[in-house]
Amino acid sequence: MIVMRAAGDALELSATGRSMSITRDITATVTEEGSVTVPARILGDLLARGSSPLATLGSDGLNLEVGLGDLEAKLRLIDDTPPPPIRVVSAESTPASLSALEVERAGAVAVASSGDLQRPVLAGVHLGPTMAEATDTYRVARTILTTWDLDLVVPADLVRLVAAERSDVTVSFDGRVIAFRTHDASWTTPVIATAFPAIPHFAIPTNETLTCDRHGIITAVESAAVLPGALIELRSTGGDLVVSSENLEVGRIESKVPQVGATAVEALFTARYLLDALKLATTEQITFQFAERHVVIRCGSFTQLIMRRVTTQ
Repeated sequence: MIVMRAAGDALELSATGRSMSITRDITATVTEEGSVTVPARILGDLLARGSSPLATLGSDGLNLEVGLGDLEAKLRLIDDTPPPPIRVVSAESTPASLSALEVERAGAVAVASSGDLQRPVLAGVHLGPTMAEATDTYRVARTILTTWDLDLVVPADLVRLVAAERSDVTVSFDGRVIAFRTHDASWTTPVIATAFPAIPHFAIPTNETLTCDRHGIITAVESAAVLPGALIELRSTGGDLVVSSENLEVGRIESKVPQVGATAVEALFTARYLLDALKLATTEQITFQFAERHVVIRCGSFTQLIMRRVTTQ
């Protein structure tokens, strides 16, 4: 459910789920102040379908009346169940801040987090002094933070939501609950109590490095990923980088991408994990550094994304 409060010159939308509270202010012309509670998903579907960028909202005490150009609807208000309270940070909290660029990079790091909510620390992002990192034990993503000195783990879903704002963020943390705020929105959640796992540094030989065009390799990997269940092979003898996949029952797909660097390499990767990293890159060039069991991908968004190379043995 979502609570809508009209007051002054704004409409405040707020909701609380199992682990997070979200509040957002929207500029509005308010003719009568008040609040209502409505089903969030149905309201969202209606607002997405309207033909007008402006919405007219009103209430007759039983329904929320919605007008969106040619679309008119009534939603039954939720009266019987009081909405969950919005989480708040205590007055004695530690302030902090993140720049829009740092928030964006932390959101990119979240790609390496696990989707398994039964292992919350792996489904989180570690925001530690000078560095944000995440891991699902298969991948490790890291990026540099220059204005941050707290040490905590927060849900990756929250980090992604905040990163989507592309805005500077102020932070309050009281030792248990953390709040991220932009100029018109806030997200509040308890931090993940489990300590983030210690991740060893990987020795990467500098003589096995190659660089290629981001768009070229993304297109090549997407083409190779068409074959069901196939692994992606990166192979080079020092000329072009060959990106391929093979399914003995279906066939083989192969593309060539110009590379910089005379590295000779053969490596196998899971298609989805490789694409996850490449599509979040913010630079035109992507650099790979190969070790025996791992590869480091450097692509702007990440200071480094370390992935295990797949073995067929």
